[in-house]
Amino acid sequence: MASPDAGPAAEPSPPLPAANAVPEAADETPSSHRELAGHRFLPSHTVPDPFSVTSFASYLGLISGEALGPSFVWGLPPTIEQNSKWCGSLGLSQQFDLRVRILEYLSDRIGFSTGAFQGLGDGSALVVGSTIRVAADADVMGSLPVGKHLRFGLSFGAA
Repeated sequence: MASPDAGPAAEPSPPLPAANAVPEAADETPSSHRELAGHRFLPSHTVPDPFSVTSFASYLGLISGEALGPSFVWGLPPTIEQNSKWCGSLGLSQQFDLRVRILEYLSDRIGFSTGAFQGLGDGSALVVGSTIRVAADADVMGSLPVGKHLRFGLSFGAA
């Protein structure tokens, strides 16, 4: 409690000058390397884009189907009959892609994929078959902007 002869009450301190204030966040978002004319492109597995970026991707595929083929009769001796039947099949694949941005308009891509495909059921392994696949590939991709709304891309690769 202040005494009556202490004088006038102290005034509040003035606000901090603007130089000491915390700057507000910029409204602009950071630029994306997949942007052209204000549009941001999503990565695609089926269509390679012409943008130079660093990225890693993993793709998993599962397929099921049927093939029409001859009937196989187990017995001694095993025989193949001329009538047809539908044979089921199943496949699974896995792919990894690593893309590294080297320069402003140049990037390198390395891919590795595996897959297995097998006939299912009685005799379908003979009709559809069995396949195991392992593959690797590498690409060098470059692009140049042509004006504000167009980009020209070029890719060289080996599998």
